[in-house]
Amino acid sequence: MVPTGNHVKDVYVGEGSSVMNALKGMSQEQRAATLCIDQSTIEQSVSKAVALQLRGVGADLIDAPVSGGVVGAEKGTLAIMVGGSKTSFDRSVPVLQSMSRQVTYCGDLGAGLAAKISNNLLLGITMLGLSEAMLLGKRLGVDPQVLANIINNSTGRCWSSEVNHPVPEVKAGDVSPPAHRNYEGGFITKLAHKDLALAVSAAAEANVPLAVGRCVEETYRPLAKSKEFADRDFSVIYEALDALRPSTPSGKL
Repeated sequence: MVPTGNHVKDVYVGEGSSVMNALKGMSQEQRAATLCIDQSTIEQSVSKAVALQLRGVGADLIDAPVSGGVVGAEKGTLAIMVGGSKTSFDRSVPVLQSMSRQVTYCGDLGAGLAAKISNNLLLGITMLGLSEAMLLGKRLGVDPQVLANIINNSTGRCWSSEVNHPVPEVKAGDVSPPAHRNYEGGFITKLAHKDLALAVSAAAEANVPLAVGRCVEETYRPLAKSKEFADRDFSVIYEALDALRPSTPSGKL
């Protein structure tokens, strides 16, 4: 699991790649028995191209991105979305189940990534929406803990509100989100923005309107480039919004 498509290419098929060099040293039977599981969140086109190169020498690759964050990884409760041949998916399940609560076959090569990108688009939307709602309630005089409890017992409830709440003073059961640690340790902002950018790009190629998603990507974009926010959990969007001056145009950080 590495950050970008270029990293994936370097790992599997780049010049001096240990994977490709190892495959070239194997017998045809050994190559046929080799399955690579890539859990990076990258462009579908790159993942498919790498998989086809590996198939060209007799091995196979599946895309198996994950959802659940650092907490899910630590507890072994990730949700894993898999794209590739059904035969390779079946082979991968015993390995993937050891780190997950659910492993789902999504379809052929790239389908796991399609599911992950779509999910993370919604994740970014809900985090920004929750942050705006919490800031609005606070500025209008509602205690943040009271508002958080109301949201988690009402129609606004979501993963961000229950597990990764962005407001530092809010407590949600036994969960201790990154907001309690100055937004350290979590899904960092520059990676969250990378996934949003992938969604925007994919939507353009698929001719899908993305009015809200595009706005969220644009809002996270400067944070992903900022030394102050880039390497902190993406829920730090709340802190960034809270720091805005009233004269700042809406949606522009």
